[in-house]
Amino acid sequence: MSPEVVALAAQAGFHWLCTDRGVLARSERTGGGEGPWDLGHGVVGLFRDTELSDRIGFRYADRPATEAAEDLAAGLVGRGTVLVALDGENPWESYADAGGAFRAALRSVLERGPVRPVTVDDAANGPVVGTVHHLWTGSWIGADFRIWIGHDE
Repeated sequence: MSPEVVALAAQAGFHWLCTDRGVLARSERTGGGEGPWDLGHGVVGLFRDTELSDRIGFRYADRPATEAAEDLAAGLVGRGTVLVALDGENPWESYADAGGAFRAALRSVLERGPVRPVTVDDAANGPVVGTVHHLWTGSWIGADFRIWIGHDE
């Protein structure tokens, strides 16, 4: 993610971009809260909740599906628009049934409320919670390029 990426995305017709909260934390900004941020150029940014997202990718595969779903939903209660986005790897390979039981349990828990799922399109069309004046340049892994630069591979 970078200011240049935002400008290019806008030129290509994108309305929203997603990355990790670490990028937002290092960016110059005003406002605050959970939800879409004005990145300029008519583009909004949504910043994933790293900890909640990583629960799906790294912690829930060995837990009972309903317990994991209730834990995730409890982490969302009382907050604004929270982006839960999985990292690049496919976590479903770690689940006994490719995550089917967890996803079904999560749907069931969410249907009972009070958390309401929305698409990223819908979230991006909501009111912005702040403005990013200078977006930090970095990957969503560590908000830098450490993992991408300096390794032989």
